[in-house]
Amino acid sequence: MSGLFSYSTRKSEQRYKSNYETTKNSIIQTLYWSEPSTSANDVPKYYTIYYSSSNGITLEKNTTGLVYTLVFPPKNETYNVSVAGRSGQHIGPRSDHITLVYKEPPVPLEVIITGKACDVYISWKPPTDIGDLPITGYVIEHSTTSIKLNTTTLNVSISQLIPKTKYTFRVKAVNALGESFVHGYELYN
Repeated sequence: MSGLFSYSTRKSEQRYKSNYETTKNSIIQTLYWSEPSTSANDVPKYYTIYYSSSNGITLEKNTTGLVYTLVFPPKNETYNVSVAGRSGQHIGPRSDHITLVYKEPPVPLEVIITGKACDVYISWKPPTDIGDLPITGYVIEHSTTSIKLNTTTLNVSISQLIPKTKYTFRVKAVNALGESFVHGYELYN
């Protein structure tokens, strides 16, 4: 059984499905694994999922299927997860563990602001090292009127700016845990 635990992430989308969902009070992560190659007499009757968090909490959950959904509290945390097959009193070896990293996203990269007269165009690249929570969108703020724009694209146009006014623009990435730390970018229009 060791090494047969298959986990779906963005890194292996072509082979396995990913399922990330968020609710107001939890992060839901679905895990998939393969049945071990054994004799018919040794087929597991059920599986035990072991997981431990970086703050020292260790839990075990049992299932009869090859899919299990874990529900985590929405906070910055790292979890190590492994699976072992069980047949009666016999427990098979644990699979290699996977690590789930849930954290607030880092800042977007290469923010570029261009503009003339009363219009500005802001573009950026998505942050890297986002852990196991996908980016769900971006928030763009500008200082003079405290306008906050939400988008899922990697650029935005802002018009009707006041001439000869100094603006500070902020671009933040968003995931299930919140918004990234922000850097301000100034433009004198």
